[in-house]
Amino acid sequence: MSNETPNAAEAPGEITADRPRTKLEEDELGYRDFAEAIAAGLASRAGDDGLVIAVHGKWGSGKTSAVNMVVDALAKREAILDEDTRTIVVRFNPWWFSEQKDLTRAFFGELNASIGQKLSVGVRDGLRLIAKKVTGATDLVSAALAWTPAGVLAKPIADAIKAAGEEIPDERSLENVRDDLAKALRNEKRNIVVIIDDVDRLVADEIRQIFRLVKSVADLPRVTYLLVFDRDIAVRALERPSDPDGPEWLEKIVQASFDLPPVAQTDLNRLFVHRLSLIVGDEPVIDVVRWGNILHGAVAPWLRTARDVGRLANAIAMAWPAVKGEVDIPDFIAIETMRLFEPALYRFIRHHPDELTGAEPHHGGREDRDAFGQMLLATVDEHRHSRVKRALPYLFPRLDAIFSNTWHGGDWRQTERERRVSSKRRFPVYFSLGLGDGIISSAEIEAFRTSFDDPAKTRAAVQSFVDAHRRAGGTRASVLLNALMARADDVAVADAEKTGRALLAAADLFFNPIDGQRTPEDLPMRWAVSFAIEPVLAKLTPEGRAALLAEAVEGPSPIFATYMVTRMSVEHGRAGDQEAKSEHERSLPLAAVVDLEQALATRIARDAASGALVQFDDAAGMMWTWANLTSEATVHDWIASKFDEPSFAAWLMKTFTGEGTSHSFGDMVGQRIYTVSRDSLSKLLDVDKLQAIAEQMVADGKDDHSAAEHFLAGLKDRF
Repeated sequence: MSNETPNAAEAPGEITADRPRTKLEEDELGYRDFAEAIAAGLASRAGDDGLVIAVHGKWGSGKTSAVNMVVDALAKREAILDEDTRTIVVRFNPWWFSEQKDLTRAFFGELNASIGQKLSVGVRDGLRLIAKKVTGATDLVSAALAWTPAGVLAKPIADAIKAAGEEIPDERSLENVRDDLAKALRNEKRNIVVIIDDVDRLVADEIRQIFRLVKSVADLPRVTYLLVFDRDIAVRALERPSDPDGPEWLEKIVQASFDLPPVAQTDLNRLFVHRLSLIVGDEPVIDVVRWGNILHGAVAPWLRTARDVGRLANAIAMAWPAVKGEVDIPDFIAIETMRLFEPALYRFIRHHPDELTGAEPHHGGREDRDAFGQMLLATVDEHRHSRVKRALPYLFPRLDAIFSNTWHGGDWRQTERERRVSSKRRFPVYFSLGLGDGIISSAEIEAFRTSFDDPAKTRAAVQSFVDAHRRAGGTRASVLLNALMARADDVAVADAEKTGRALLAAADLFFNPIDGQRTPEDLPMRWAVSFAIEPVLAKLTPEGRAALLAEAVEGPSPIFATYMVTRMSVEHGRAGDQEAKSEHERSLPLAAVVDLEQALATRIARDAASGALVQFDDAAGMMWTWANLTSEATVHDWIASKFDEPSFAAWLMKTFTGEGTSHSFGDMVGQRIYTVSRDSLSKLLDVDKLQAIAEQMVADGKDDHSAAEHFLAGLKDRF
């Protein structure tokens, strides 16, 4: 998605910790000038009085990164100085010692360890004795030092501090010790900067302890304390009924306060896009304008700090491998944004696919749509309603009918082809981090396309999908068919011939007993197969189409070949009761259609004579076409000649019984219905005789596959 060069510390797709930046060159949030200004003040401060500076920023705003850059800027400023005149930087993070008995002990231990041999004996002894006076025992100071991240290296230093502390007489008062330490510090050439970070991560009692500590040692010369915290959190921690003036400590302790400069939204967006590019790599974005709309309308409004960016990027990096190539990147990022920052809204969306996917129908009451919109908005705080109303229609266009009274027609093929969250089939992928058996993966589609060079391999591939039964019912062949419909227009002209040949050869496999006569979307199966193949044939010349259909008539899928030839005949007014289409609307010239009709009649007659015809469960269309191309008497005589053969009557019942569903008002599910046209069927066979056989089969309990029961139900309904 981006040509930016990754940071050396970042690996493509890496899930990163909330890691602060350490160098000025790593600045991504516009803090460099701020850091250099603070560093300049520390390096050039006049006088040697103690100083307490505070850097304020909201949680997750990058305070630690900013302070790290202050240290880096200070080091760069002092690089020209002799080592023994450079500022000593002491880092104390009280959060490492949170919940321990006394943060003060830990602080002095860290201070002594950081200074080491860098300052005079007078300063070192003064600090050790201060520690002993303040904490009450040198062994506690040494123990606190042993807790620091220095680990085993800290233990000898801790022992030395303890021993030195015990050798120093402590008859003097704390005030005298402080005075002596102050004199020793004034004689030094080096300043000390003590950085106390993450104060706002502590519990209230510990925050108060830190401020008491700083207050007690704030006036030591040449020592600057740099406190880093969220001011609002600190003020709340200092507010206690017993000490109403507590928050005023900040003003008494801190001599200079600086707020982190606000991070420009463009910088946060740029940082996020950079992190995203490391995760998704060169994965293409289909519509860059739509991506821009989603980024600025459905993602950026929830990115307020660098920590927000990191959290969202990590969430995407974690989920991306499971959905790569199967989702629309902008939609996926927006849904992950909702999951992370609006969990209640995310759960609502997840449980309402029927109301959100597809196109909004014009029928239905306005009150119902408004009620749904209110239910959706109730999942977020009121002050974010306008933000949500702007964001979600980018993902689910039908919401525009609710929020702005605008309807979008939409094309389900496009939403499926582009793997949008608004696609009914694709929607679950965004919420389950897996495809399940209701989606054909991009890898499966590509593997299927490689079979097109050999139609036999294409049939074998489709059969494997037929053999894969779905948990919700049906086979994965119906799912494959949906994917082929969605992508039919995308077939290149150069690939149209081999694609059409392969699909025509495999077409009849989609008409299987498990999937039935209709798709899960309730399309007639013949329509669905034609929607997958006809756009491919349309890319060929009329001669090319005629040649492929001639192959199909002689090929392994005569049921669909019959359907296609009949469609061509209808265009010329040679079948059905429709008028002929105008010449420019016809797929083939009349001569080509006549040739196909003759070839098809010959094929069906041959299959009838050989017994191959009765191997097809759904041969009604072939027999009606045979009757139309020859005569009804021809088919009637063939059926009569085979009526007494075992299982032939059951085959006739199954072949000529139609299936469908009906819904009554208020029904949540459809009812399966069966249809038989007695009047039409009587032109081809003795319906009364077939009915008597069916009744006997049911009475004898020999209706193993319910063909007789369904046939009788169809007759009863008098379709």
